Amino acid sequence: MAQRQSLSPLRRALPLLLTTLLAVVNPVSASVVTRLSDQQLVDRSHLIVTGRVTGIETLRAGSDPRRFTYITVQIVETLGGPGPGAELVLKQPGGAGPENTRWIFGSPEFTKGEEVLLALRARPDGSLYTTGLFQGKFSLRQEARGRRAIRDFSHAGTMVLGGKLFQALHEDRDFATLRSRLRQLVRQRGGLQLRQIRTRPAEYADAAASGKTRSSEAFSLVGGKWPAEAFPVVMDFSVNKQPGVSSGGLNQTIAGMAAWNAISGSYAALAPGGFVPARSIFACDLFSQVNFGDPLDEIPNDGTLALGGACAVGTDYVDGDITFNADFSSQSVFSQAGCFQGAATHELGHVLGLGHSSSTSALMYPGISNQLCSNPYPRSDDIAGVTALYPNVSTPSLPAPGPPSNLSAEVAGDQLTLSFSEVSDATSYYVVAVGYCDPCGEIFGSPLFVAGLPSGVFPIALRSVNSGGVSALSEVVEINVGGVKPVPGTLLPPTQFKVEVNGFQISLSWNAVPGATAYDIVAVDICDPCGTVAVTDISGEVPFGSYTLGIRARNGTQVSNLSNMVTFVVTGF
Repeated sequence: MAQRQSLSPLRRALPLLLTTLLAVVNPVSASVVTRLSDQQLVDRSHLIVTGRVTGIETLRAGSDPRRFTYITVQIVETLGGPGPGAELVLKQPGGAGPENTRWIFGSPEFTKGEEVLLALRARPDGSLYTTGLFQGKFSLRQEARGRRAIRDFSHAGTMVLGGKLFQALHEDRDFATLRSRLRQLVRQRGGLQLRQIRTRPAEYADAAASGKTRSSEAFSLVGGKWPAEAFPVVMDFSVNKQPGVSSGGLNQTIAGMAAWNAISGSYAALAPGGFVPARSIFACDLFSQVNFGDPLDEIPNDGTLALGGACAVGTDYVDGDITFNADFSSQSVFSQAGCFQGAATHELGHVLGLGHSSSTSALMYPGISNQLCSNPYPRSDDIAGVTALYPNVSTPSLPAPGPPSNLSAEVAGDQLTLSFSEVSDATSYYVVAVGYCDPCGEIFGSPLFVAGLPSGVFPIALRSVNSGGVSALSEVVEINVGGVKPVPGTLLPPTQFKVEVNGFQISLSWNAVPGATAYDIVAVDICDPCGTVAVTDISGEVPFGSYTLGIRARNGTQVSNLSNMVTFVVTGF
């Protein structure tokens, strides 16, 4: 019978995950931007124009899994930078495709026919995008009091640092005054930064020529949430760490997950996954991940400290991601204890589908304050939001069932038939091969027929299962597959193998085996053996993750079968 796999075995990460432990006994989606002044906006831009949005199109270039939206702007006036001609095409991250939608929180929204003022940066390939995410775009509107330039700092999914924290989140400025100020700032610095500009990204020009673009009327965030069956949402971590943050940002982010999970009125849950190579924040790859230190260099040096993104099919989220910039700690606010954890917890709130709160005391308010740093946990408004999205409807709890009875086994060659008396309040049953796997699999009634068993002598038992829990073992029956004859003097496997977890500290213990001189520690899918010890209880620290462990006894000439296997999760809490 196959051993049960661990829930999330760190993707076969490090064969030495348990070396630290063994050494002890043998001498572990949302965005953050800095608020740009007019001067900083000019300093960090390569081009400033006014114009009208005439086209919004999405494409996926070849095998590139990243998604971008291409915004065509008919230029009315150039306020700074080279004269790019009558038209240009922006390349904004995210967009809607035929099968799903990718959104980067903090991206500016566009509508066909909209008049805009744009501050733009050029990538190394010359393609243009808005400076500082939404900060590089003003909507221009004609009102009774004149032409206005509108910008909203409470933009969905974006935490803003700097400026007057609780003021002027919604900007409504006189366009003529702003236009004159930007022109003056450009002149004072002797022009904008010099960089080659492509008015039409190469891949867009090719796709447009061959009719492979997908047109839409608007580029905007569509609210979404996770379907109930998606929980817990497992978020992997990139193998690199966050510069300037203790534990590389890992402990603070896991603490943020635990904070959302602790809300009793909500069934929403986030779980730490494993360490994996970095994946693009711009891709809809069905994996949720936190990247520390911007390992793929996807965050521009324009005041953006973190990017968060979500992918949805319709309004159902299918992945959520966060990437922190490498210079996150350059902001003095993050030298304060709790600030990074507060920012990470805020971003995780967006991953769950929460928008911003208008309450200045809420974790989901779009700004960081000393109050947030000193108490980086969801408050009443945040709790109300997540319980409204994912209400935890209580159901009467069943008591755990009793064990099955009258277990019998028949073996014919490599085939086994198990029969037993079913338990009235059980919904399924776990099959246990004592000393090999617990459980080895799940069945739903009697009898059970299994073919293709390996040769050997196996003690077999069952456990009953329902929503109230899992029963104790039934009686144990021994099966002999292939007519194996016992070998006198064979080492027995260790029994009563137990694991206790306290934070990152784990303790292992088991019963001594007569004749054994040492014991191998085995971690399924990670290392076999991970090390050998001469004692029957050890302890030490291991990284966060999910593990399935067992023990083998050995002496100079013999090695036993595995003990019972134990699966457990290390979260650091």
